[in-house]
Amino acid sequence: MTEPYDETLRPFEPVRDAMLRLADLLEQNDPTALAQLSTVLGTAEFVTKDADQAVLAGILSTGRILTPKPGETNGWYAVRLREAVSG
Repeated sequence: MTEPYDETLRPFEPVRDAMLRLADLLEQNDPTALAQLSTVLGTAEFVTKDADQAVLAGILSTGRILTPKPGETNGWYAVRLREAVSG
């Protein structure tokens, strides 16, 4: 039997901080625009450009939480991302 999927993450602090910054930037850019995976990935790369490669890898390894849901705005995606790493 498989365990139920838990969207609450417990990443190490640099990854958590980068994900919170990612949420902030996406929300500040245009909170009402539809969240696009390409924008999320580009912004994740931007927020980790001066960090250890493990930070970007940590963000990318979050899988489903990193992928915006269909119809989700940047604002709602940012909320969901913050909840996932703060829980």
